[in-house]
Amino acid sequence: DTHCDSGGSGSVCEDLIQTIEGAEGAAWVLDGTSGFSDRSFTDAVSDGRWYVETLDSALRSHINDGDSIAIPVKKAIIEVTRRFVQEIPDAHNSDSDSASAIHPARHELPACTVSLLRWNHQQVEYLNLCDASLLYQLSDGSVERITTPGVLQKVDTRTQRLRHLAQSPESSVTASDVESYIRQTRQHANTPGGYWVAQQNPIAALFATTGVIDRSRSETIVLHSDGVDPIVELHEEFSQWSDMLSFATAEGADAVIGALRQAEAEAEVEAEATTETAQPQVRTGDDAAIAVAEVLAALEED
Repeated sequence: DTHCDSGGSGSVCEDLIQTIEGAEGAAWVLDGTSGFSDRSFTDAVSDGRWYVETLDSALRSHINDGDSIAIPVKKAIIEVTRRFVQEIPDAHNSDSDSASAIHPARHELPACTVSLLRWNHQQVEYLNLCDASLLYQLSDGSVERITTPGVLQKVDTRTQRLRHLAQSPESSVTASDVESYIRQTRQHANTPGGYWVAQQNPIAALFATTGVIDRSRSETIVLHSDGVDPIVELHEEFSQWSDMLSFATAEGADAVIGALRQAEAEAEVEAEATTETAQPQVRTGDDAAIAVAEVLAALEED
């Protein structure tokens, strides 16, 4: 059961969900982002949308490659990088000034987070790259949440704080300060001490969080982009992630996104009715994607 929702009316949705059904299948949730720039380097509605669609196509081609679940992601990043280079106009025959104007700076590159499952008769493998998340419930009722540790959460929190200050007439922070900070933090993508994301460096796949879930002990698995995070972490629609998983299992993916958007709408009304200047913890109204998988018991081999 899946649902993918744009964060605003008329905005480009840069989240994507894919499922490959069967005894040996896969599912993934991708959360794309365009480069931080006024320039675009593809002919798609956005470079972020181009990246998730191209990565999705590459993953479908390579999903069964390799014993490690990181291998399909690594190969897919290589393929997408090659195709992205082909999208950029050839500047090799131009003078240096023209070449620098055409080639994207690092903060202009699109990127994508990945939460992925691959299964066979006996087990379910998972991979989580960057700030997407995965939840699964075991047969004893306990719930595990898989995220990828890194500095990105701190970066996002700082970004939202600066954006909030930039909107306050009493603050010296400007929109230019926010833009400068975002450009600076984009330099930390796929670097030691920074954060790892599907972008131009296939080595990022090796820094994803991976593992195996025993089919005989699991019941439900939920993949979601970080646009779903506020339903627990900001709006407290659910007191903990296990409650969200139970709701998703009982009511479905559509109901989760519906509850999220309702909570966001109520928060906006409340914010307009108060003069408080509390700083938001995370962005609301983001693209949101969620996939809810029911896990059947492991099958005996013939």
